[in-house]
Amino acid sequence: MESKNIYQKLSDAKSEFSPLLKDSKNPFFKSKYASLNALMDVIEQPFSSNGLLLLQPIIEGMVITKIIDIDSPENVLTSEMKLPENLDSQKLGAAITYFRRYTLQSLLGLNALDDDAEATIRRVKKTENKDTRKIINEENFSDSVKWMQTSGTWEELDRKYRISNELRAKLELELS
Repeated sequence: MESKNIYQKLSDAKSEFSPLLKDSKNPFFKSKYASLNALMDVIEQPFSSNGLLLLQPIIEGMVITKIIDIDSPENVLTSEMKLPENLDSQKLGAAITYFRRYTLQSLLGLNALDDDAEATIRRVKKTENKDTRKIINEENFSDSVKWMQTSGTWEELDRKYRISNELRAKLELELS
């Protein structure tokens, strides 16, 4: 019998996933999302039965998500996100959980995103190829925090600005 490669194993595991339910609420943004625990509940058994191992170490300020083929440990799929710097322990813990969830969902191509992310995706798809929104970057990030604290909404932010997932997560943490 021919052994399966990591992509075949991942495909088999994904076919066994139960639906990823939005089991948590974010009262600040009035949105629902699938928690990391819900995501792990969906993938753990299918990964195990298909010879896949999930690791999510934090290395040099990065959340690294690795899916390893246990029959051929050199076959690894990875996704990573840099954690924001200078966070207190509580915000760092929240960022780690958030980034673990998003790197894993991204790597697996799962479409269970929180309500705010789904709205963002729909809005971006509706825009023309030419995106005229201003970009939020490290240099103007503090201005964005002040704007959101005083009068901005997530809908306005998505309509007026482009922001990376990393900076969006950092902004969410700053506002929590």
